[in-house]
Amino acid sequence: MTPHEKAQLGLKQIEDAVIELLALHGDWMSRPDIARELDIESYYKSGHGGYLSGGICKTLVERGILETRGGGGPGQTTFYRIKKSN
Repeated sequence: MTPHEKAQLGLKQIEDAVIELLALHGDWMSRPDIARELDIESYYKSGHGGYLSGGICKTLVERGILETRGGGGPGQTTFYRIKKSN
């Protein structure tokens, strides 16, 4: 398996874990909470650990799988959940 294939497989598994966690939780979760629950916290200058989960959640939002609430500015928390059907 090539490095690219390994990375894509790992990414898919993390995406699946985020979706499963949100489905089990059944309500809104912040990206730091998602990261903490999945033990994938990644810290940077701000001190919160949701960078990796945030990037994955944003991708899942773009694909129409998750929806967001909140956020929109510095210091504001964004929450995610499985997108509800209309």
